[in-house]
Amino acid sequence: MTYRAEAGKLLTAAILSVTANFGVIAFSRRTAEITPQFEPLTYASVGLATTAAATAAYITLQILKKYTQKPLEYFYYISGLTLIASFGPIGHIALNLPNAGTAEINILGLTHVIAAVIIIGTLAKLEQKY
Repeated sequence: MTYRAEAGKLLTAAILSVTANFGVIAFSRRTAEITPQFEPLTYASVGLATTAAATAAYITLQILKKYTQKPLEYFYYISGLTLIASFGPIGHIALNLPNAGTAEINILGLTHVIAAVIIIGTLAKLEQKY
């Protein structure tokens, strides 16, 4: 596998997940009246966190490919546990930010799920294909 193909896997997962999350934020601001100043749901915050998640997932999969016999199976387990663990900070945010309403917290959780589904699905599909 060439470096260009490997970079394409990471870029595809990152671009798809960031685009989907930006769409959720834009839609939410129009329909759920999300506060634009709510820092965890700004485009920069979500874009950076989603790109970091895609990079971490890609690196995890590469490590699993190198050291295990069933990398995709372990990748699914680790990704699921990571998604569950990612909801912990959302509760912390809900308790400590003054403008964190129910809508903001639910949309923040939705961005986690959307990123996970797209990143995991894309990387797994591309791994099986190439």
